[in-house]
Amino acid sequence: MNLSDLGNIGEFVGAVAVVISMIYLAVQVRRNTQSLDASIDHTYVDLYLGWTDTFSSDKSSEILLKGLDDPEKLTDLEAVRFGAYMVRFIVA
Repeated sequence: MNLSDLGNIGEFVGAVAVVISMIYLAVQVRRNTQSLDASIDHTYVDLYLGWTDTFSSDKSSEILLKGLDDPEKLTDLEAVRFGAYMVRFIVA
């Protein structure tokens, strides 16, 4: 075996290593994407549960329904609370 043959073998081994590295990278990117998707889903569920917890009390539900039905019937304090509920809903 001469130097040229060893160089060819080295190139082949290097090419195989690059392909293996690319496959490994693709698998890691895919796992990371799945992890991020799960994290985002978890965040949305937490936001939704937080928003629904806000309206678990009778007073909050009453203000929400009253504001959605006819905002003019809200007192000043109820209007502020209703506005805060809507902002929280829109932002979340």
